[in-house]
Amino acid sequence: MKPELKIALFIVSAIALFLAFRFWNLDGRIIFDWDQESYAYPLKAITQGDFTLIGQRTTHERGFFLGPHFTYLMLPFYAAASMHPWGSLGAVVFFNLLFAGAGVFIIQRLFGWKAVGFFFIFWALHTYMIQYDITPWGPILLPTGILATLYCLYMITKKEHIVWWLMLGLICGFTLQMHFQFVFILAFAGIFLMRHWYDTKRVPWRNIGVAFAGFAFMFLPLLIFDLRNDFFNSKAFVNFFFGSGTEGAIKAWNNWMPVFANFMQPFFGSPSVPLGLLFYAVVLVTAIGNLRRSKGFRVPFYTAAIIVWILLPVFFAIYGQRPSEYYFIFSLPIAILTLTDALLRTRAESLLYVLAAVYLLINAQPALRKLETNPYGLQAREELVHYLDTYYDPKTYIVSFDVELGREPGFRYLMDYYGIVTHDKGDNSLPLVQVKIPPKDGDVRVSDRMGLQIPPQLQKKDVQ
Repeated sequence: MKPELKIALFIVSAIALFLAFRFWNLDGRIIFDWDQESYAYPLKAITQGDFTLIGQRTTHERGFFLGPHFTYLMLPFYAAASMHPWGSLGAVVFFNLLFAGAGVFIIQRLFGWKAVGFFFIFWALHTYMIQYDITPWGPILLPTGILATLYCLYMITKKEHIVWWLMLGLICGFTLQMHFQFVFILAFAGIFLMRHWYDTKRVPWRNIGVAFAGFAFMFLPLLIFDLRNDFFNSKAFVNFFFGSGTEGAIKAWNNWMPVFANFMQPFFGSPSVPLGLLFYAVVLVTAIGNLRRSKGFRVPFYTAAIIVWILLPVFFAIYGQRPSEYYFIFSLPIAILTLTDALLRTRAESLLYVLAAVYLLINAQPALRKLETNPYGLQAREELVHYLDTYYDPKTYIVSFDVELGREPGFRYLMDYYGIVTHDKGDNSLPLVQVKIPPKDGDVRVSDRMGLQIPPQLQKKDVQ
């Protein structure tokens, strides 16, 4: 078999593996929880002429708002599904296909065809990304936004066309609205450009202005919101990062590494903090080694990667809170590309194939478990609400919730969709139906994890 055909087969297999672990049983795995409900209601309001200037709120009620970009991006998918949350299924498919296409095109241009195959092998079976890549929320677009940013930077090093500067600003401004962790990639882009200007002895101020204008344009909705609301969001932003004090910063300094180790455990098979520290150090040392033997685009790339990698723990000290694993999505492309590029360029390709095989063996079983139906996902919630809608007249009862902490969000939008009234909106003299998680003896079990407590006086409809 010709070498070119082998490489093509390897890439196709890697991408097929990636898509298989995203799309298999997708309807049974996709979720509809607090994050999804928080943009579903604004989407419904938009269709009624009530447009929004803000998007989802970060973390909790004291957090700041991101822009409404993701909400409006979801609108055509929801509209195609008559505003039912199943519209998010189409969005997830589209976003993953977009990432796959962008990955092939961009990584091939920056690092070569073999790097494409290895990138998708490592991404495909990353157990955290299997879940995050099918969760319909802003961070699903971070990987594509990161790759698009790298491509703009690459094109800027090739030719100083103003279009690429504008695209850089727009992409960075847009992707920052998906999740604030993209600030690391903003720092990466800034360091990259400064190194590029240092090497070329030229600072294109006009182009920088164009990039900044494109970036600022993406914040226009939030600016209008702040002007109308006494800079509420700007104040919330400052309080969110600088309101926890020194004690919170020290605590976060000690806590970020266990979360980082959890997120990166697919590479070493255990959520061990020492192994996490070792992996962090290996990526850093490898990036330094890559920089020493690099030229062209790779010089500013690895300069930026090294500094951002060093700044990672410093940022989380300022953040002042224990992060979640998905806060480290931005670090995964940097780690994979750094390690893969090092082995491919040092003619250790056979070792890279061995490491990829070991990676597949380590993660095969946990990755396959990720393909199982989510007992609390959209499908399960839809089945419960649809059962009520099918067998009982919604005018004859109200609904309350006796569920585990965090299980209620998602139900309310679905019940509103089917015209089912919850206890806080209806006539409390009507019989009370309770959603039970977990169900108890005597409850109607709609699924293994969900049930309904139906009052005996409530009569079923005649269903043929």
